[in-house]
Amino acid sequence: MAETPQDKGCWLGSRKYSVSKLTIALSDYVFLLWLALVVGEAVRPYIPLHVQAWLNAFVRELLVTFSVLYVVLLFVFGRKTPNHNAPSTLNGKKEIP
Repeated sequence: MAETPQDKGCWLGSRKYSVSKLTIALSDYVFLLWLALVVGEAVRPYIPLHVQAWLNAFVRELLVTFSVLYVVLLFVFGRKTPNHNAPSTLNGKKEIP
């Protein structure tokens, strides 16, 4: 007896995203954050104090903007790419070419 799939709606339904693409993107994001932290701490002693306050506010806004844009790009480009070389399926059975 086969179990019928449940309709879980838009929010809980399955999505076709590539795990490897998402992992690579997350790794790149974390690397860029660490790089920004290291560079920021390296140049901090050379920046005048009156500029540091303005720069801190600007960097916070830039970080939020970059993070939101990165998430949007993940939703757009993180999907699985269709494998056109795989044999097509019809009703769960492989079609023989």
